[in-house]
Amino acid sequence: AQRDSTFEGGALDPVQEDEAGAALTVLDLTLRNGFSSEDGGAIENRGHTIVRRSWLEGNRIQYPWAGRHGGGAIYNAGMLEIYDSAFESNSVSIGDSGGAFGGALFNAGTLTVRDTLFRSNGVSTDDVTGIGAALFNIGTASIARASVLESRGDGNGVAIRNDGNGVLTLANITVAKSMGLEYESDAAVANGSDYPMYAGTPSMTLVHATIA
Repeated sequence: AQRDSTFEGGALDPVQEDEAGAALTVLDLTLRNGFSSEDGGAIENRGHTIVRRSWLEGNRIQYPWAGRHGGGAIYNAGMLEIYDSAFESNSVSIGDSGGAFGGALFNAGTLTVRDTLFRSNGVSTDDVTGIGAALFNIGTASIARASVLESRGDGNGVAIRNDGNGVLTLANITVAKSMGLEYESDAAVANGSDYPMYAGTPSMTLVHATIA
């Protein structure tokens, strides 16, 4: 990704909030070191956000107690489009039996991702509820031409978790080198599990997918 400008998050909570009805385009930017104790370490989107040729790195959510928190880089409850970008070393870390969902992305809206890299993103808790280091989806999401590498989590769906009534399509995607922090047998990609985080029946479609 080409990066013309860098935004250092520091202690901002988060770097950018996009409310319902608003529109935001992130173009040729690096969003780094954003922090939140709630949702969306770099961007919390409830409107329509487009991310193009940008790099999101080292953004995080950290909270010491219970509760569910998601989207170490981006939390989406609106419409989110991502093209030609990269997510690296973003994370959600929650203590006291909380839920850490979506180290890079949490989607509860409509999500489109194309030609994008996810690398070294993570989710962790003191239980087995750190799920979806690259993506935790309960909305409608389509990811194509993507690589998801070196994800870390402690529940089924270490790299990608589709939950609730989520509808997820993964096409021309490689998911590799995922690491289960709690159990080595945790699945890298999971369409729900016997320990659901949200009520519902998720649906996942895989087209030319490699999980290694």
